[in-house]
Amino acid sequence: MSTDTDTDAEAYVNSPSPGFLGSLASAPHSLLRRHSWRSPSSFLTNTASDFHPAVFENLLDNYFLLTGVTEEIFNAHFRGCMDDKNDPFAQWCAYDPALNLLLFHLGESQTHATVSPNFYVAVVDALRDIDPQLRLQVRLLGAATQGAPAPPEERSAGCKQPTASWAPKDVQYAVNSDLPTVVLEVACSEIERRYKLQSDVRFWLRCCEGYVKAVLTVVIRPGDGHITIAKWEKNEAVGSARVMQRIEITRDKRSDTVNVGPLVIEFENLFSRPISADAESDVM
Repeated sequence: MSTDTDTDAEAYVNSPSPGFLGSLASAPHSLLRRHSWRSPSSFLTNTASDFHPAVFENLLDNYFLLTGVTEEIFNAHFRGCMDDKNDPFAQWCAYDPALNLLLFHLGESQTHATVSPNFYVAVVDALRDIDPQLRLQVRLLGAATQGAPAPPEERSAGCKQPTASWAPKDVQYAVNSDLPTVVLEVACSEIERRYKLQSDVRFWLRCCEGYVKAVLTVVIRPGDGHITIAKWEKNEAVGSARVMQRIEITRDKRSDTVNVGPLVIEFENLFSRPISADAESDVM
């Protein structure tokens, strides 16, 4: 069942406007700090306090946005730094060339670090229950940065890191062997829940349209532990991205209450091929 929140998110995800980080660009300055690119030295000076461990430990929303980053600047100063996570130039997690925006993430929260491996284990267990061999046919791409494909004569649509992602090992079935088929994005802070998650889904289902088949979002409210899991897919009937399944989990000291379930990942979406054996089925 779609909610008003879903409707607002769907409107942004399917908007014909350029880029995918526009939702974050509209966030209040109280939630998302911003810096303007001028030079490598000014970048280090202006962001020094953001990268300081003592400051980071007290931050709830550990992101900032760097504006004015053209593709030339991005390629010259940021793209090649991805492997050195001690380098401030390598702390970015999403680049939007259409809007010249570069999003920085200053460290993984404990919630993200817990949810991602637990979700992976749940997917592996579900595959094992269907057929022990199926779990060997899926690649965990993890949080590896992925770029949206573009023809040689066209500009890139950007790149970003997911919380986690999966793809079939057999590349003959993959539409693009470098991209995942199913992506997981987790949100717990206010900036993530209200702004970043919309940008995440927009990137995977619009900028990577036809390659990524499903985006699973997990929204956790830190105050009460309420969890919402949603599955986003391209609805071919209406030609746009929609929330196709939603699960609400309410937690208390005695038990967890789940109002809908289980989550279903269609076999064809994950493996990029139709079911071909009696033992194969959708992943639940």
